[in-house]
Amino acid sequence: MLRYLGNRYALYRNFRKADLAALEACIAPLQSQIDRLSRQFWVTKAQVKGNKYDLSASRYRQSDQDEAYYESPQVTMERLLVLERVMTAEIEALREDRRDLSGFRKPDRSAAA
Repeated sequence: MLRYLGNRYALYRNFRKADLAALEACIAPLQSQIDRLSRQFWVTKAQVKGNKYDLSASRYRQSDQDEAYYESPQVTMERLLVLERVMTAEIEALREDRRDLSGFRKPDRSAAA
């Protein structure tokens, strides 16, 4: 019984793989057409004339660029001031730690040799 189910599952899986391959074969030509069409664009005669009949695609394609975003100088200055306060606090904490450790002696390395 298990062998029968295993063979049946294998047949089903092979059928589905063949089905998928047939679908991919149908889609491939359409995908190539879509790729070709997405590279095409339209321009008017006036645009071509305005560019001195230069037919370079880079002159006519519209590029999608994000707008430059600039924060106001006040926001930037506030952020810098906060960072400066944090740095100053960290430096002070390091100085305090160094003062706390000043009572400890460094090990004498010449005595170990």
